[in-house]
Amino acid sequence: MLIVAIKISLCTIIIYEAFQEGMILHWPYKFIHWLKDVIFGKEKAKWILKPITDCLICFSSVWTFIFMPVFKIPLHDIPVIMLLVGGLNTIYVKILCKKATK
Repeated sequence: MLIVAIKISLCTIIIYEAFQEGMILHWPYKFIHWLKDVIFGKEKAKWILKPITDCLICFSSVWTFIFMPVFKIPLHDIPVIMLLVGGLNTIYVKILCKKATK
């Protein structure tokens, strides 16, 4: 189970980094945010995109479900794997923020 969580965590880190400015998925990121602003308004529903594009720690919820069929995860293991992915992503964010502040 830990190996699957590490694989999903690495996949989410790659996706998160690809959404950053100057990366390959930045244009869909901007389009998704523009679409959200058109549909819901700028201030409303900020939480909608957090687990999809904006927050690496929040990625663990949505992206674990997305990767569920890829890694053949049984439904009863989802909560544990989701927590493991969230913990691994938190460690990555703390290391990344530590490097960014130095």
